[in-house]
Order: sequence, then C-alpha cells, then structure tokens
Amino acid sequence: GELLLGAHVLALEYTGSFFENEARSATVDNPLVAADSPAATSRGRLALAPDNSAHSLALSGSARLPFDFPARASASLVYGVRLQDESFLPHTINETIASPGLALLEEDLDGEVHTLLGNLVVSVDPTPDLDLDLRYRVYRYDNRSDEILFPEHVGNDAPLETGARRSVANDYSVHKASIDAGYALSSRLTGHLGYGWEFWDRSSDRQVQNLHEHGPRAKLDYRLSSSTSLALGYAFLTRDGDGYDPFAYFDATLDADGRDAARRFGELPGLRKFDQADRNRHRFDFLSRSRLAEWLEFSLAGGLDVSDYRNSSFGITEERAWTIGGEALSLIH
Repeated sequence: GELLLGAHVLALEYTGSFFENEARSATVDNPLVAADSPAATSRGRLALAPDNSAHSLALSGSARLPFDFPARASASLVYGVRLQDESFLPHTINETIASPGLALLEEDLDGEVHTLLGNLVVSVDPTPDLDLDLRYRVYRYDNRSDEILFPEHVGNDAPLETGARRSVANDYSVHKASIDAGYALSSRLTGHLGYGWEFWDRSSDRQVQNLHEHGPRAKLDYRLSSSTSLALGYAFLTRDGDGYDPFAYFDATLDADGRDAARRFGELPGLRKFDQADRNRHRFDFLSRSRLAEWLEFSLAGGLDVSDYRNSSFGITEERAWTIGGEALSLIH
C-alpha cells in the first residue's frame, strides 16, 4: 500500500516466494564402474533443488526537507526471511559402503536466513548551479541455519572419507556510502566530484573478515548540442583487508587432523582469492547519447578497468577488462 501525505510518500509492501520440487534427486550411471564396491560406485546420486520459501516486508518513503532550497530524502528498509527444511538424502547410494559414521546426526538443515536491506538517499540543490547527492546502503545476510557435524562422508561416487567435516552457516554484511557534487561550469559543461566507500564484514570461515574499498571519482558531462551529449568518468579505488588467512575455511570445517593435512597439501599459502585480495583499481567510463531523428535515439557506452592485486603471489595478480555497447531506442508511439 502507498500513502500520500502532501510532499511526503510512505509505502508498505509484502512479497512472498514459494518453491516446490517434486523431484528430490537425480541418479546417473557411472560408465567406468560395472558394480558397486567400497572403492567406487556404479551410480551416483545428487540432491536437486529443495523446497523453500522466502518472505520480505518493505517499508519505503520520501520527504521534502525543510530548507529554503530544493532538498529531498528517500529511504527504504526491507526485511526478509528465507526458509528451507528439506530432508537430507543418505550419504551414498552404494550399499557396500557401510560405516557408523555415515549415520546422519540431523534429519534436515533447518535452514533459516534473515536479510536486511536499507537505503538512504539525500539530494539537495543549494544553488542553481550546484547539486549534492549523498547515499548510504547496508545489506545484512544473517544465516541462522544449524551447523551440523558429519563424522564421515561420501561425495558422489567417491570412496568413504573418514575425516570429520562441519557445515558452516556463513554470513556477512556490506556497507556502501558515497557523496557526489555536481557543478555547472558553463551552459554546456557540468563537472562532478565524489568519493565512495565500501566495507565488508564476513564470518570467520572466510579468508578476510574485514575489507575496505574506497576512493575518489570524477566525471564531465558535455552537451555538444540539443540532441547530443557526452560523459567521461574516472575513478580510483584502493582495497585493503585486515590480513589474509588462507586456511580459515579449513579451520572452520575440519577436525584437527584435517586442518593439519590442509596446511600441508590443501592450499597455497600465497594464493589470494580475487574477491578478497588487496588491490588498486583504475576505472574509465564514457557514455554518449544522440537523437538522430525525432523518432530515434542512439547511445554508445564503454569502459576500461585496470587492476593491480598488489599483495597476490598466486591467483589473479593483474587484470585488464574493457566493455563497449550500443543501444538504439525507437521513440515512435
């Protein structure tokens, strides 16, 4: 529902999603094995997507701020719950693999995840030539599912693995904030300066728990004519973590013997995952729009990313990426 209060708007919305899968699993033959044995299985069984549901409640609104110049604030808050309690399948379909450690300690995951998304935007125009834009966004993924211990396990058509393994209910939160100022340098040219910040807070099973990325950005908007405009942008971003632990996942999921083995053979200590590694990033963007006729508009956009993963010995150490695309829009009614 939506409520209009003069210059203010307030809305409340519920969304539900329900999924049911009549097929619980898929079984396939192993062409390399004719009969089951403790060392290999003639068939493999995989669980398919489980029944689940998701619910969200969203509250949003906007209001004019009490200033002598145009100013407005908009905000939204979305709270969600995701549920999944499909029964587990046995570890293996191979009856020749038998061990007390394969007994399931829990019948299902009892999966429960809570999410929170918040947005705040404040736009003010102190003078006719100056525009200010402030933004803040937070997203919280709170995993309240059970963490289950599996003393032994069998993966697909592999032999029995006796090392204990624990499921991890990993969670995280992301905060983003930015401030941008646009100033009309002339009747055709507008300059923009801004600064952005992003912060990740992850659970202890990830290699980096706290990660910051921030930096300045600039953009020029030039109106060549009444029908053609061009925008050029540049941003420099630097990302730093609070230390990289290559064995964090193994420490969270394995027993003492498994952790020792992982330190010897399971991971390169110098390996850095690209989404958590320290880096410096240069980003260039351009966008042009032209109205070729009263009924046709064409736009061309592209960009270049140059990243240096400065503390990575293995994995991605440098990255060069570019994009380009165009769009033609018909304005015929």
